Amino acid sequence: MIVNLKGKTAIVTGASQGIGRAVSLALSNKGANVVLASRNEEKLLTLQHEITKGGGNALGVKSDVRLVEDCKRLAQQALDVYGQIDILINNAAVRVVGPIDTSNPEEVTEMVRVNILGVYYCTHAVLPSMKARSTGHIINISSGVGKKYFPQGPMYCATKFAVRAFSESLRKQIQKWKIRVTTVYPGRTDTQMVAEFSPEEREKFLRPEHVAGAIVHALQYPEAVSMNEISIRSTWQEE
Repeated sequence: MIVNLKGKTAIVTGASQGIGRAVSLALSNKGANVVLASRNEEKLLTLQHEITKGGGNALGVKSDVRLVEDCKRLAQQALDVYGQIDILINNAAVRVVGPIDTSNPEEVTEMVRVNILGVYYCTHAVLPSMKARSTGHIINISSGVGKKYFPQGPMYCATKFAVRAFSESLRKQIQKWKIRVTTVYPGRTDTQMVAEFSPEEREKFLRPEHVAGAIVHALQYPEAVSMNEISIRSTWQEE
């Protein structure tokens, strides 16, 4: 029997655009309460209004996943408003690519903080309530380059490989509490993170809605089954 998402409470980081926005809308359409997290408050409130106007339940919480206190506050607000946290989708990410020798160390450091520490901080914040109820599902968004590197972005690849390692270790650590962990590896997706590609190239990329559909599928899988990994890419992507 598939899991009914109606009434479930999901935290989505990086919710204001791209995959985060698409999965927030998809979860709302399934009846979930969606806690929207992003640094972009304007886009966050716009999405919250869009969901509530359509009859859904959404709470926008301006949050910076680089800050452990923000992540704690995010989890607490979800608990205060909805009483439980059933789902965490660690989606927030930054993409810095290019030659190592001409890269900006400050930008790369910020990428590491968002892409790795942000995943850890948010997971750390929600786990106590999930363990107390012995249920939950954590979705960590890695990337196709979390399995196969590409030379244009060594440090970006490193962060996505780290998400993969974190997810698998976490899954084994918390499975006795019946908390599931799924790692998603999207191929090239038409979001703001791939602006350097031409419109013709981006036409062949995945759409955020495609990735959101895969995430919802994993969340609806029977609770006795753990879908550990999902790789999704455009039919036309060769790499």
